This record gives sequence, structure tokens and C-alpha cells, in this order.
Amino acid sequence: MTYIFLITGFLLLFIGADFFVSSSANISKTFNINPFFMGLTIVAFGTSSPELSVSLISSLNGSYGLCIGNIIGSNLFNILMVVGALGFIKTLRVDNSILKMEFLFLIFCSITLLLLSMDNSLGRFDGILLLLLF
Repeated sequence: MTYIFLITGFLLLFIGADFFVSSSANISKTFNINPFFMGLTIVAFGTSSPELSVSLISSLNGSYGLCIGNIIGSNLFNILMVVGALGFIKTLRVDNSILKMEFLFLIFCSITLLLLSMDNSLGRFDGILLLLLF
């Protein structure tokens, strides 16, 4: 029975993702928005909303380790697995200036999270700072 739920969940995820991407493409055509911008903003928020909901619920329930683990784990998965799988399928060409800027910002954000969590807590100020960086 578990396998049926797993396969059904993957199928619904695939159908929902396809609907979401095609709907965002239609919205970008309707409102004459650059599809690249649409992909970077709306689709990015839509695909990050499950992580946001898990982090919010775990934080409200006092499971702060799960919240931080979810954030770090999902980012690692997106960076390593998704980009790695895409690179395995097709060679990715990236402009050096973009790569340098994005990589430096990634390192900066990682070090910032490390420094903010050195006292074993993330307070209101830390959250505001992280939101501003976002």
C-alpha cells in the first residue's frame, strides 16, 4: 500500500508541476512579462513554498533543528542534485562573471548563516537580516 501512495504522490507531483509551469508561462504571455523573470520569481517562490511550510510548522512546534535542517538540506539538494542531474543530461554553459558573482554570494550567505548560528540560536534580528539577504 505504501508503494501505491508513493507512486500516486509522484504522479500527482508531476502533473501539478507541469500545470504550474504551463500556467506561469500563460500568465507571463498574458501580462507581457519576460518568461525568464517569471521563472526566477513566481516559479521559484512556488517551488520553495513546501520548504517554507515545513520550516514554519516545525518552528512553531519547537523543532528548530528540523527547521534549520530542512533549509540547509533543501538548498544542498537544489544546488548539488538538480544542477548535477542537469549537467549529466546536457552540458551547462555558464558565463564566468555570473558564476563568480553567484558563487561569492552563496559563500557569503553560508558564512553569514554560520556566524549567526554560532550562539546556538537565531533571533528576531537574525531573521530580519536573513530576510533582507533573501
